[in-house]
Amino acid sequence: MVRGGYEVVIVDNDSTDETERLLERVDGATIIRNDENKGFLLACNAGAKVAKGKYLLFLNNDAVLLDDSVSKAVQVIEQGDGIGAVGGKILLLDGSLQEAGSLVWNDGSCLGYGRCDLPDKPEYMFRRDVDYCSGAFLMVPLALFDELGGFDPVFAPAYYEETDFCLRLHENGYKVIYEPSISILHYEFGSSQGNDATSLQKRNRKAFVANHPEYLGRKLKPMEANILKARFASQDQKKILYIDDRVPHCHFGSGFPRSNFILNTLTELGYQVTLYPLNFPNEDDWNTVYGDIPDTVEVMLHQGRKKLGEHLKSRRNYYDLVFVSRPHNMEFFSQVAGKVFGHDGWPRIIYDAEAIFSLRDAAKYAVFSGKKDEELEKNIIAETSLVDKADLVITVSPGERNTFARYYSGEIHVVGHAMELNPTDTAFNDRQDLLFIGNMDYNGSPNVDSIVWFVHEVFPLLLDKLPGIHLKLVGTNESSEIQKLGDNPQIELLGRQESLEPFYSAARVFIAPTRYAGGVPYKIHEAASYGLPVVASELLCEQLGWKSGEELLVANVQDPVKFADQCARLYSDEALWQSVREAALRRVESECSVSKMKKMVETAFDSA
Repeated sequence: MVRGGYEVVIVDNDSTDETERLLERVDGATIIRNDENKGFLLACNAGAKVAKGKYLLFLNNDAVLLDDSVSKAVQVIEQGDGIGAVGGKILLLDGSLQEAGSLVWNDGSCLGYGRCDLPDKPEYMFRRDVDYCSGAFLMVPLALFDELGGFDPVFAPAYYEETDFCLRLHENGYKVIYEPSISILHYEFGSSQGNDATSLQKRNRKAFVANHPEYLGRKLKPMEANILKARFASQDQKKILYIDDRVPHCHFGSGFPRSNFILNTLTELGYQVTLYPLNFPNEDDWNTVYGDIPDTVEVMLHQGRKKLGEHLKSRRNYYDLVFVSRPHNMEFFSQVAGKVFGHDGWPRIIYDAEAIFSLRDAAKYAVFSGKKDEELEKNIIAETSLVDKADLVITVSPGERNTFARYYSGEIHVVGHAMELNPTDTAFNDRQDLLFIGNMDYNGSPNVDSIVWFVHEVFPLLLDKLPGIHLKLVGTNESSEIQKLGDNPQIELLGRQESLEPFYSAARVFIAPTRYAGGVPYKIHEAASYGLPVVASELLCEQLGWKSGEELLVANVQDPVKFADQCARLYSDEALWQSVREAALRRVESECSVSKMKKMVETAFDSA
């Protein structure tokens, strides 16, 4: 019978111990009692014939379920079309791995990936399409199991039956998924004598090879150097090493939403991606790591700068492409890679400029010194020279591409911000207050500088015009300078929010008083996509290429009075507010279409 969504079927293969007495105490299970030991395979087939559930879970009698593995397996198998089977981590009694998915070599021999290694290493913490997963824990749709005729009796009593079945799934267009959040503890060979198991494996391997000549013909030779590639069922997909400061969670801002989009798009395009967070390599929780990036990405946590050389050396011939974002990362990568690869053997490299940082630094210098940076040209040349080893460059905007092209003669592609339109319906008169959304963790960062300037120089002037107005600051705010602003009762420090839509829906004006920055302001694209009009600095307007008075209102950050006037004007004039809202929505739609940006990513990486 089915209880709590599960049906339990127990097959007793003529047990000679105290199993019979234990089974007498089991309530609600379907029990099949064999008068002889028919082995694992025939017992599984017999159990499957009486099962009534949607999915079958094959579970060895020498296995212990850990955590919520059954429910997780159901979730995985229902998440995507074409999933034929799901398995997970199998742990030995000492806590080490027996396997994290298994692979098949071209001679029919097999290997449990990660055997005897630590189970929480990055290599075993991402979801993969594998050759097969062990029958110690294997979930399969019941209808599909019946359709393929169950386990092939030629492999009775045991060994290679699940391997053969999983390869038949592949040959019929289905995937076999290794899911790291699934785990069992396995008393290996607990129900079989070691010598018997070894002899059965040797015998059944011959039948297995005879059954799958075409599939095995595509597999790699059994060599240690081939294990990394062989851990995936397919070796046809290009493999990319993706280097950025950190795991590119969207809430960090500072170019990470764009990096997040590129990373997600690459996995959609079928690339096998290894993400290497170079400067902030630690996160506390794997669920957080995969909060907004695909769980099929291998994330090399806890490695960082110290271990980059070791990583490149151990995977010398593994990656087809290396993607490096931001100039400081490209500089460090080039130094380390030079020691590993020397003059020859470099992988193909895509450099993502993200922004020309020299322009940002020059703007910052001008803000605090009141002078033009005489070293700007020299600094741009030094920054763009970092791409000597790159085969292709990606920039965030046509303007940045044009600047880069003055110094770099190679191929340059543009990949900007991807944005779906999501205009909120709240009417003008039902909105109130000013809004800023962004990361405010570091004193001296462009966001912190801009908000501190606005609060000190502009906000008092604005309160004279609009006495009841509040400024709402959304985003992480560890900066000590931002924390001090919370003493003002008309400034609300709201921290990071899971959903931004309520804030965009309730506010009347978004402010972007940035005084120095590089690239293109994501925050303005996002605010505009929600239909919230913006007052911005001249710098950001120039970076966007938008028109003041049409898609946004603009003021010089050297003129706080003008900035306050523009905020009050947009806040009070409904006709102006509506026209700016509509013009900005049209601009975002034309410049930031998700389909357009995906095509740009695809074109750039195909070119490499």
